[in-house]
Amino acid sequence: MPSRAGWMCCRPPARLQTPESHYTETMASAAGLVGSTVRRGPRPCDRASERWRADAQSRATKAIMAEPGVSMNWDVIVVGGGVIGLSVAWELSRHGVSVCVVDRQQPGREASWAGAGLLPPGNLEVDLGPEQRLRAFSAALWREWVAGLFDASGVDSGYRESGAVEVADEEVSLTDTAAAYADERIAVHWLRGREVQRIEKGLAPEIGQALWVPSFCQVRNPHHLRALHVACARAGVAIIPDRAAVRWDVERGRIRSVELAGGERIAAERYV
Repeated sequence: MPSRAGWMCCRPPARLQTPESHYTETMASAAGLVGSTVRRGPRPCDRASERWRADAQSRATKAIMAEPGVSMNWDVIVVGGGVIGLSVAWELSRHGVSVCVVDRQQPGREASWAGAGLLPPGNLEVDLGPEQRLRAFSAALWREWVAGLFDASGVDSGYRESGAVEVADEEVSLTDTAAAYADERIAVHWLRGREVQRIEKGLAPEIGQALWVPSFCQVRNPHHLRALHVACARAGVAIIPDRAAVRWDVERGRIRSVELAGGERIAAERYV
């Protein structure tokens, strides 16, 4: 997003829960949803997925020939079950790839759970550099991404165009931020005096100016993680929680297996 010296807040959801109580509810709900039925969209199939299917017999043979003490049952092993790891696993599974996710604790309990879920806006019609292009492309994909995730899981990720308030101690830094948004042709509105508290009542009265960015979006992290967890489970993704990956077995520059806490070794064709 445009560089800024201030900080930001998005409008919070109406109902808030403590992280621990919400985590318990989230996982319980996910477990109950795995067996239910929802409408599914078409599963994408490209050359990569066809290649994986064509090589299935070869991979099965390699699994049988794996060295003693090593389990080799998957095409891909993903180490880390946060929002990125689960997203990668779900997307691969949609293309016919068998996936195992390994996490040192319950999936999604670290940065993915604590993050604010902020999705800054972008403009694909303005080319200011690779960071701006990537941000704009990502922002444009999110609506389609969460729609597909809802079809696969039946869980609302909480994706909303909530808007955001940007504040700073000095007006000059807000001016620079507003100029950066203007360069990308992203609409912002200046807020002054009581307008600031009218938009965001939680801000201190001494904050006399702010920027309102209406196109800023947000996803509710716990809900999004729950949707990913359910979608992965329904797609047949294996998830191994509470087992840290402690050592890679590398031979001639290629990973042969990964050792988990407790001594078990697992292997796959590819690793993420």
